[in-house]
Amino acid sequence: MFKRLFPPKVFPKSITLWLDLGFTGVDKDYPDASVMMPKKKPRGKELTDEDKARNKVISSIRVRVEHAIGGIKRMRITTDKFRNKSKIML
Repeated sequence: MFKRLFPPKVFPKSITLWLDLGFTGVDKDYPDASVMMPKKKPRGKELTDEDKARNKVISSIRVRVEHAIGGIKRMRITTDKFRNKSKIML
């Protein structure tokens, strides 16, 4: 679905993609784009300290975005019609 919405040929190169592990393979489809995705722990091994620090930076940014999306859903901003008929708002 991501490829259909944003074809690799049309996708701008200056954008950084902040993605979760649900989008694995995007870095192969978009080689020119900067992809920030957390690293998975290898089976039977541990992540290096560098990988843990990088994952922490990525998750600290993504949690702010997730909280903002949750606030929009909680306030029902995108689903309800705005009914304020004040002259100031018109």
